[in-house]
Amino acid sequence: MNCRSVAVIVDAYYPYHRGVIAGVLDVLEARGVATTLYVGKELDTPDWGRGLANQLYSQIDANLHDGTLVLASTVGKYVSDAELLRRLAPVSAKPLVLMARDVPGVPRVVVDDRAGMKQVMDHLITACGRRRFVLMSGLRGHPDSETRERAVRDALAEHGIDLREDHVAYGGFWSADARDGMQRIVDRSRDFDAVVCLNDPMAFAVIEVLQHAGIRVPEDVAVTGFDDTVDAQFNIPPLTTVRQPLEKIGRCAAEHLLDLVEGKAHTAERVVLGTELQVRRSCGAPVSQWLGGLMSRGDDEDGEEAQRVASLEAELLQAVRGPAQAAALRHEWETRLADALGRGDDQQALRTDVERAAERVARSLDETGRGRLNGLLAQMYPVFSAFEHFAYRLGHFHQLRHDRFASENVALIGSREDLPSVLDGCAWYIKNLGLARYFLATYEPAAPGTRRLARLRLASSPAAHVDDDEPYLASRLLPDSLAHELASGHLFVYPLCCADGEYGLILFEAPRDWDLDHEGFSGALSAALHQQHQRAALEAHASELEAKVQRRTEQLEREVDVRRRAEQALDAANQELRRLAFVDGLTGIANRAAFQQAIATEVAQHQRSGLPLGLILCDVDFFKRYNDHYGHVQGDECLTRVAQALQSAARRPRDVIARYGGEEFVLLLPETDAAGVQTVANTVREAVARLAIPHAGSEAAAHVTISLGAVSACPTAATTSGLLINAADQALYQAKAGGRNQVVMATTPDLAQP
Repeated sequence: MNCRSVAVIVDAYYPYHRGVIAGVLDVLEARGVATTLYVGKELDTPDWGRGLANQLYSQIDANLHDGTLVLASTVGKYVSDAELLRRLAPVSAKPLVLMARDVPGVPRVVVDDRAGMKQVMDHLITACGRRRFVLMSGLRGHPDSETRERAVRDALAEHGIDLREDHVAYGGFWSADARDGMQRIVDRSRDFDAVVCLNDPMAFAVIEVLQHAGIRVPEDVAVTGFDDTVDAQFNIPPLTTVRQPLEKIGRCAAEHLLDLVEGKAHTAERVVLGTELQVRRSCGAPVSQWLGGLMSRGDDEDGEEAQRVASLEAELLQAVRGPAQAAALRHEWETRLADALGRGDDQQALRTDVERAAERVARSLDETGRGRLNGLLAQMYPVFSAFEHFAYRLGHFHQLRHDRFASENVALIGSREDLPSVLDGCAWYIKNLGLARYFLATYEPAAPGTRRLARLRLASSPAAHVDDDEPYLASRLLPDSLAHELASGHLFVYPLCCADGEYGLILFEAPRDWDLDHEGFSGALSAALHQQHQRAALEAHASELEAKVQRRTEQLEREVDVRRRAEQALDAANQELRRLAFVDGLTGIANRAAFQQAIATEVAQHQRSGLPLGLILCDVDFFKRYNDHYGHVQGDECLTRVAQALQSAARRPRDVIARYGGEEFVLLLPETDAAGVQTVANTVREAVARLAIPHAGSEAAAHVTISLGAVSACPTAATTSGLLINAADQALYQAKAGGRNQVVMATTPDLAQP
């Protein structure tokens, strides 16, 4: 039979997952097979706040698909092989292929982790002469972790090198745990010259700990990783690591599954792919190491790649004839790289083609010609790296822009009065992200044990009857009138949920060049629906109390005490509703609306009294980096703690502290002169510093810090709140420009309306 639809089960869409999924989609899209990607979290994740996302897996309807692919290395990270297969039983009646986990008895595509680790160890021991090792292992009981750790221990034994057990730490494949483990080792001993990490994120954390301790990488200690994630080559120093053929894993798994669906004989139940050692600066490799590596590349290329490489061969042969030809070719390559950057193409493509062409050309040259060829490549290496680094930073800029857009608007969307208006805001948010194909459904209320129903709320398809169709089984993903949408292209399916509630699903087709964080996107929608759900629950509770008051009044008119208590409860609920309208949902302090109301009142009062009014704007330094490094959940916790520290400085009844937006906070200090404002600002900055929240990505300090801009002035009749805010904002800008983690007082502002 021909395959029409495939389900892909993954737990996230980070760089590792993105590479594998890209390979899957390359094959399935070329064959015209529809793909539905179910993105939950790791099975039995220890993060209690994420567990509800895994309910998505239990809703998968095997009848919608002809087969299933599972990124088992990460989905099953915390469960045994037997438990993983038990959880996959509902979809295993049809062809099933696992990716990147070696589970016996199941068709699977795996990577030879052992050979990859042996390459790393041989390089460190033989080429780099390292003898005193630290092992940053992964997760106890995890198959990949155990295989890689065994390979490290065997290689050391083979070379007669002892591994001290107090030099072994388990980082759980997470940077935070690896950072703690490495810090404990550094505190005990510095008698080591190499740290072998079983994945890249742990290696990045290890390098941070070493550098903070004054240990040079690679001069004092070599550090290696595993995976070759996109960040590896841009780390400082660039990370020596083992490249997994992520896209090839996806392609082979998809081809294997299609063969099974179509009844074709497959050569092996278990497909094993090789790895490639990427030697970079973190173990001491100079630029010449890259040039030497050109001669060891494989020849796995398709027809289009072969044509490009052949053309480059001719160009290189022409360039080695003399300096003028070499200079002309350098200029041509720089132009191509710039054009590729403008189009959003892969910046590494030209470098890869050049490496293949150079390998072949070198075979035909004499010693002089090879010298000229290596000279040309040595000159181009920093050019390639510069363009690739710029493309990498550009992607981070796009993500930063999205994060700021989300933080500024999602809270406002969620605070709208009812579900239709919140959904209107969500539609506006989605369209501003450039998604052309999407569907958002919310769950219908259901009794425990009953089948979950959903109702379509938003859709890009003109054929959709939003809110008009009857509720449908959530496992069907879309109502029957839109079932055809599941039969073409690819759709990511994310649950919309928070730690204490499930609200629905978002389905969307992401363009290949859409580099925004999927988890951030779905998380923003979840937060908006969560806030609306809380508001609706409180309003329902208030309505229930009001009805109870009415009934009790009619029935028990003489029992005044009962009526009074019920009215008091209703009043408390209404006060809570009013309070929530002016309270920030994350930090629990005043929100921007409350601040705007307060400053307008205080400006008017100080115009009459002639007394000085103080204002401080605060911004958490390098908070985007904090979110990228520690995750959004930890970022929310950081903002909450900062808000609590700021509250400690607002002691007087009229003082106001509010969340101004994203990572910005504001303090309004009535009847406070410049000296008083300066004192409060310094107190606030020191209070945040005392929190000692680690911040590995900050350039201001090793912990979370804030920059502050402050102003104190006596408002005149022409003064507006905007002028005061602008003066404080300008001072905040100077604090950031001056190195952050400091207070800058605005010079006496012109408070006259221009």
